[in-house]
Amino acid sequence: MEQIYTFTIESKKQNIDALTEEYQQEFRANADKCEIIILKGNSYSKQFFNQFSEYITTAKEMRKINANDIVVGKGKDEIPQSLQILGNSLIGLNILSLDLSNNALILLELRHQNLFLNKLINYKDFFQIIVVQELEEQLRFQKDYKKENIISRNRAECDGAIEISKAFPTCKKLKELHIYQNGIKQIGMIELLVSLNKNCTELTTIDIRDNFVHEPTTQVLSDLITNCIHLTAINISDCNIQGKQNKQILEALTKLRK
Repeated sequence: MEQIYTFTIESKKQNIDALTEEYQQEFRANADKCEIIILKGNSYSKQFFNQFSEYITTAKEMRKINANDIVVGKGKDEIPQSLQILGNSLIGLNILSLDLSNNALILLELRHQNLFLNKLINYKDFFQIIVVQELEEQLRFQKDYKKENIISRNRAECDGAIEISKAFPTCKKLKELHIYQNGIKQIGMIELLVSLNKNCTELTTIDIRDNFVHEPTTQVLSDLITNCIHLTAINISDCNIQGKQNKQILEALTKLRK
């Protein structure tokens, strides 16, 4: 059985603007079998993505890309612009897993700048990371290949959660949702959980820690737990859950186990 090839770049200096010659040669030699790309470090620039995107488009077998925590410290314009370039390079590829978490994306900035939008998600495989209305409208017409969605630590808050929830009808096969540390409060969390319950009952992992699960949200969360019969992991720590709420959630987990 042929081993899966993973291409890893590690940024070890303050700012990385281009692929080294060594990385270029390695990628060219393995592009036809590359299934996973991992970017490590947090100093990648827009100039880097302008170059790297040309290489990504040649990796027709790529299924997973991890770009977690890679543009921390960049300007508010450069972050979404860099990720837009990355997103455009993935058009037409059958991406099953994409992690852009912890990159300090701010929903309203993206909306006002109209970046990370039009071309970024015209496509069946690319789920939204920071979701605005324009992305949701495009996603309604796409197939549901996406298996994993990680949008943690990106300040989605209630507005972002509501927009994310609108796209779940196109993601029936979603297995994992990681949306922790986004400052999502009652209205946004209810919209998110209700949409998951209607559309994504194949979930195996739900991670909503360090948001807010208020008392009115508890029943919605309990219903989701009960309906997700394949659920194997849930993280709701640091969600300001009180005593009665804990009991209700535990009862739902008990039903699931049966």
